Amino acid sequence: MFYTLSRATVFGRPGTGFTIDSPAIWSLDGNTTLNTQLANPFPNGVLLPPGTSQGDRTLLGFGAGTIVRDWNRNPEYHSWNLSIQCDIGFQSVLEVNYTGSRGTHLFMPITTLSPLDPSYWGRGRTALNGLVPNPFFSQITDTRSVYSQPTVQLNRLLRPMPHFAGTGSGTAEPARGDSNYHALQAKWEKRYSSGLTFLGHYTWSKMIGSISHTSGNVS
Repeated sequence: MFYTLSRATVFGRPGTGFTIDSPAIWSLDGNTTLNTQLANPFPNGVLLPPGTSQGDRTLLGFGAGTIVRDWNRNPEYHSWNLSIQCDIGFQSVLEVNYTGSRGTHLFMPITTLSPLDPSYWGRGRTALNGLVPNPFFSQITDTRSVYSQPTVQLNRLLRPMPHFAGTGSGTAEPARGDSNYHALQAKWEKRYSSGLTFLGHYTWSKMIGSISHTSGNVS
């Protein structure tokens, strides 16, 4: 809601937004058979915002997302460096630099709110992607949902909130990631006659971070 105080001044704040995605469902049985094609990716129509008409059954069988307000802390990044330069004669200059940086409160790459518990990983990808009887069959009847079929992939049933085809958030975990970078840089510059200059540069560095991976193995 916004208020116009004058032609040059507007005061207000944006309200809460709402979006709904309608992805094409290419397969209903773990890519065993093709469900739709590019020529008609939505044969059963697209998802429309249902409002409050479905109550607690809103988006059952489909993906749902939300925002965890307390986890939206801004990341912080700090950097520092120290440089020493020395004339070593013979028209040469040696420069040694140390540079470092540290990132804190970085966003984690995991965006799912229903990750597969690591205790199930030992079953293997083939078994987890295999089809098993669907306990939601005949309860979730919308043909646009993977749960409308007699069978469903096992990994979907082992997740928290299995009645949703997926749950996500822009920041599904607190901003607790961090990173460290340290580097030693050496540069040697020598000038010759006729404007010719030789420049050599070497960098030894190391970087460690807790967010340089994807969520593919846990989501």
